[in-house]
Amino acid sequence: MVAVPAGKIPMQKALDQAYMLLRDEYDDSRYLWDVESVRRWGKSPATEKQLEIIRRRCKGFDVTGLTKGEASQIMNRLFNGPKKGRRSA
Repeated sequence: MVAVPAGKIPMQKALDQAYMLLRDEYDDSRYLWDVESVRRWGKSPATEKQLEIIRRRCKGFDVTGLTKGEASQIMNRLFNGPKKGRRSA
């Protein structure tokens, strides 16, 4: 059971309602919330802009054959990874 504004409902019902809302109201943003869309996107070759950023920030790193998903993970780590002087838990 999960709490929603109308009270408590079974988890699966809440997930189903969330999916229907996304499908009906936010289909134009499907690439953000639909796992299959994200997987298809991630398997595409990395864009030249992604490769350029990785080459510039990771000197000597071989970008050959990177997918958009792999490049995205590398860039997320570059931009959002642990800060210098901080230890990760």
